[in-house]
Amino acid sequence: MTLCFAVVVLKAGETFYKHDYYVIPYVPLMALVAGYGLSLLRRRWLRTALLVVFALENILNQYPQFVIRTHRKPLLALEQQLDQLGSSGDLICVNSGQDP
Repeated sequence: MTLCFAVVVLKAGETFYKHDYYVIPYVPLMALVAGYGLSLLRRRWLRTALLVVFALENILNQYPQFVIRTHRKPLLALEQQLDQLGSSGDLICVNSGQDP
């Protein structure tokens, strides 16, 4: 499965690290491998410490996802601005760069 996923990573290129959803198919396998690796540790305190470190790393890694960056704050007003241009049934395509 890792070799198959490597093909996806290589085909996606720089888009892979910008969009988190590409890793979703690989997450179950990574979880099984990590769980198996943790189960091999004999010392319970070491397993607990590693799980705490993993949890903290993941929380801190996702923190930017919950904060609106200043250069993207104008997108918050986009819906109201578009409502002034037409009715709610109109189809309007907006090119907002990296944000679809």
